[in-house]
Amino acid sequence: MKYFRILAIAAAFAAISACSTPAEPQTEDIQLNGTWAWRLMPASWTELDGQQLTTDGDLGQLGYPATVPCTVMGAIADDEVLVGMNYKDIDRTRFEEPWWYITTFELPQLKDNQRAELAFDGISYRADVWLNGTQVASSDELYGPFRQFSYDVTDLLKAENKLAVKVYRWQPGEFNIGFVDWNPRPADESMGIFRPVWIRYSDAVSMKNPVITSKVDTVELDEAWLTVEATLCNNSDAEVSGKLIGKFDGKKFSYPVTLAAGETRTVKVTSEDAKVLHMKNPRLWWCHNLGTPEMYDMDLSFVINNKVSDSHSIDFGVRQIDSYINEAKGRQFVLNGKKVLIKGAGWTDDIFLRNPDGRNKIEVSYVKHMNLNTIRFENVWGTSQNIYDTCDKLGVFALMGWSCQWEWEVYTGKPNDRYGCVATEEEMDLIAESFEDQVLWLRNHPSIIGWYAASDMLPRPELEQKYLDVLAEIDTTRPYMVHAGSATSPLSGSAGMKMWGPYEWQAPYYWYSEEAKGNATGFNTEIGIGAQFPVKETILKMIPEDQLWPVGEAYDYHTTTSRDALHDLSELKTVIEKRMGGADNLDEFIRKAHFIDYEGTRAMIEAHRVNVPRSTGVIQWMLNSAWPSLYWQMYDWYLVPTSGFWSVRKGCAPQQLIYNYGDNHIYAVNDEKENVKLRANLKAYGLDGQLLCDASANADMPMGSSVKLFEVLPKGEDINDVMFLFLTLTDRKGNIVSKNEYVIAEVMDKHDWSKYRWWRTQMESYADFSALDDLAPAEVVVSVSKECTEYGAVPCVTLENKSDVVAFFVRMDIKYRDGEILPALWSDNLVTLQPGETLTVNTGAMIINGIDAELVISGWNVAEQVIIL
Repeated sequence: MKYFRILAIAAAFAAISACSTPAEPQTEDIQLNGTWAWRLMPASWTELDGQQLTTDGDLGQLGYPATVPCTVMGAIADDEVLVGMNYKDIDRTRFEEPWWYITTFELPQLKDNQRAELAFDGISYRADVWLNGTQVASSDELYGPFRQFSYDVTDLLKAENKLAVKVYRWQPGEFNIGFVDWNPRPADESMGIFRPVWIRYSDAVSMKNPVITSKVDTVELDEAWLTVEATLCNNSDAEVSGKLIGKFDGKKFSYPVTLAAGETRTVKVTSEDAKVLHMKNPRLWWCHNLGTPEMYDMDLSFVINNKVSDSHSIDFGVRQIDSYINEAKGRQFVLNGKKVLIKGAGWTDDIFLRNPDGRNKIEVSYVKHMNLNTIRFENVWGTSQNIYDTCDKLGVFALMGWSCQWEWEVYTGKPNDRYGCVATEEEMDLIAESFEDQVLWLRNHPSIIGWYAASDMLPRPELEQKYLDVLAEIDTTRPYMVHAGSATSPLSGSAGMKMWGPYEWQAPYYWYSEEAKGNATGFNTEIGIGAQFPVKETILKMIPEDQLWPVGEAYDYHTTTSRDALHDLSELKTVIEKRMGGADNLDEFIRKAHFIDYEGTRAMIEAHRVNVPRSTGVIQWMLNSAWPSLYWQMYDWYLVPTSGFWSVRKGCAPQQLIYNYGDNHIYAVNDEKENVKLRANLKAYGLDGQLLCDASANADMPMGSSVKLFEVLPKGEDINDVMFLFLTLTDRKGNIVSKNEYVIAEVMDKHDWSKYRWWRTQMESYADFSALDDLAPAEVVVSVSKECTEYGAVPCVTLENKSDVVAFFVRMDIKYRDGEILPALWSDNLVTLQPGETLTVNTGAMIINGIDAELVISGWNVAEQVIIL
């Protein structure tokens, strides 16, 4: 599929390296991943049982080829075309029966005393497992997608092995992976092997769940104290004495341990036990807007008689995360003693759980490029740990927790009460065990800064107590939030969060209004503006040609599946009609939808910056989409940024000037950990290009601050219906630090605060931007310079507005001739230029030698230009 074309080269190299069979006895764990010959078929295709499937015959071309991890639908969708309206009527009955995942693999002979385990990081929903003709596990105990399972297969492994896994679909009332109303439900209910399968090796003593935690001197930042912990299992029938040895950063410690026959014990080594764990002048892990996300690695081994019995390589960061509830009832996160405004969005896996490592890197890079610092994972997403590894490396926080999938009958298929659907002791045990498995699996990641026990509702008190007991035992270093809303738990109190919406478009001033439930105070865990329209190239991939215009049912299918609202584009159509003067064709509709997204998404994020310290966090709903969508996304399923992407990047620049729609003033904000002094300038122009205002002021900006500077125009002054506002911060040498541009209407939007629903507050009247249709044409001269490398050229684009009017909403795209769009990290896009202004932007993309590409420039009042690169 085109979805993965950009990742093909990396996948090929991975296949070459992973398929080679080691000549020496294996000591490192082996992942039975997508490069092995997995085949996938429904059980009805064969009468063979698990024993015959793993001992007889050649797999040949049976069934579908499967790139594990993947769901059944993931394999089918890679083989068939299942994107868009042709997914609507897919035959779901074929998933009512179980399906087989089958593979063969070669292994070297085990060494003396060596043991091996077969381990599954994630299967949905149940499975029977056979290895070389012997049943290893059955579906009456291997169930629950967030459980992790391992089985001793020392006596079953051979030089040539066959593994058969029979998976069973989720049934109503069970607790599965949840996409909730974000997209159509996966037709197979996510059945399959969706996380890695491993062969893990050890000798007499195996090591499980190693973790490294840290405490930091949060005042001087010149000391840190590490604690190393691991569970050691003596698999022999004799007492064993050995040493737990750790090596990191040129240092080493050794800690003696004696285990009785069959004993399992968790061993903890502190800086009091090993002096090297007391670090002087440590390289600290910071989120990217506060510093460098420094990482260490430790080789941790258990050694018996100078022979390694088991070992792990652990990447970790030295950092301390704390939090408290502030006066505005919001949870304030503190990293290494520095307060952090959480600015993030909610991430989801692909609908069929296909997330290659290369795609994850692009997506987390996008978060950093937008100057956001956090991803919320509502569902403990990820088909591996790769996305969390990437957050570690790029300095992006991760907030982890359960989805509301288990809280509503419509998703779980089981009646809910005020605590959701997890009700019986057996169910609570399953979910608590799942929570423990996920915390153990992920707790080494410095990027993870907190655990949510629930989303919409409070967990049942008995279940919450189990969560608290788990964390008290295995992770006391991160904040715990009972849920993502504002209810108070009798056990843990308030989470310091709120979840009042909105999830649909609201006017920019909404976020500054004291009357608005979802305003920019406290910590908003999920808010958004609804439809966030992709570029036309994406629309053409999603919508049948004969249904492109007018915007109708084919588009609505790509919104959400919510029953109450958000399941069509009626609100976006209304806003375009009432605010923008309507649209006569698809191109005009897309252009105006992009402006609404740009303006609305930026205002939502910016208001939280202006309102610090009353505001402590904001999570845009959402960051991405699980499938081709028109709703809740800062880049689309094809990895092309939406317009909100570019406005958030601008609005979240480390130091920025922001227009407050609530009080008509300009604020200077500073997200970094240093105080700065800059010069602020405001210029305002009318539609005719007339300069209406030119004001400057000094901006003293302490770290983490929001400082009011000046009023835009005194109330009552004529702004000629629509006004362009240009804000610029410069340093003492006159160099531009940041820019921000707005379009302000004379008549503002008005909400009817008495008409609130969970997804929106109804509008009383709309601002009028229809005059933008009469904006005179602007002449923009485009030039391109290229920095050439061995592999290609990295272009820079210079735009010069030769006109005496504003050049509005100028878009720049780099495209291949076949229509594919690069995931280019432009320094700026959808730019607005003052009369006579010249602007140079970096494309952030490499044009590979030998591949035809073109630069396309277009704007609201700028004629399209195409330049061959």
